[in-house]
Amino acid sequence: MAELNEITKILGRHLKFILVMVVLGGFVGFTYSYLGGQKYEAFTTIYVKRTADQNSTSYYSYDGYYAQQVGKEYTDTVLGLLKTIDPYNEAAKRLGTYSPRALFSQSKAKKISSQVIELRIRSQSETEAKALMSALVAGLTTKVGELNRTGDSKISIEPVTNEPFTELNKTQALLNAGIGFLSGLVVSLVSLAIFVYSKPSK
Repeated sequence: MAELNEITKILGRHLKFILVMVVLGGFVGFTYSYLGGQKYEAFTTIYVKRTADQNSTSYYSYDGYYAQQVGKEYTDTVLGLLKTIDPYNEAAKRLGTYSPRALFSQSKAKKISSQVIELRIRSQSETEAKALMSALVAGLTTKVGELNRTGDSKISIEPVTNEPFTELNKTQALLNAGIGFLSGLVVSLVSLAIFVYSKPSK
């Protein structure tokens, strides 16, 4: 109990130093996010479909229903394909200077509905994020076409919009600021412990 009281007194006497280090660490982390470590995310939405064999004015035709069901089922296949290296390898070939593993680690895919998949990819700049997303969509489209060339060639995928949407990943900035705050606290406490316990006892 006496040691706890002593530690509390020491922290109280050096509270200003601790607060300065915590604020400084948070500031460094937040600044790093916008100057050196900022990440942009490109978003796009992929629609998986199977073209009907016959044109029909009836929405509830058998062929239309079959095409819709195939599209729903194949969406899981496309999502599974995005968990392999193959579409990223196709994208890397188009980019020329990017490795498939890097693309894979920077990307995320999520099923939104029965025939819709959301794709995300992170990069250092807005322009690069868009370029990576375009290459990934093109690579995925190529791979799906190759897989269905000798099967059901009417299955295809297409992005809902022509150009991916991009934004600065603000979560990254908050995360870096939080890490900075924590680092500042740890550094201040360690420095304080070294300073206090290295002083010769009277």
